Amino acid sequence: MMKMENNGVENESQFSIDQSTVKSNGGPGGSADDDDTPWNVNDGTRDLELVTIELIEDDTTIDTETEYLTGESGSGTTKVKPGGNNPDTMRLTIGTEQGNETTEERDV
Repeated sequence: MMKMENNGVENESQFSIDQSTVKSNGGPGGSADDDDTPWNVNDGTRDLELVTIELIEDDTTIDTETEYLTGESGSGTTKVKPGGNNPDTMRLTIGTEQGNETTEERDV
């Protein structure tokens, strides 16, 4: 169970973010300009709506990509673009049709 916020009230959630990693193709010594971010999310209430992935450097968002989905689970690989920056955090947010969301951050 993860904590999620619903209209400012923190509740236990059935959301789970099974996997979210950044496989860097860029950065120092890299040749590509995109980072592949595989993700896999589940929600027992079957009302997933979106997954948003943000690359962050020093508390500044470098790139944000949103994938839309429906149902109780979803997975994919999303390309986020560091644009020559060196992100230190990846934030993955999942949201439902009712406007509930939960967020997980990882160091990159």
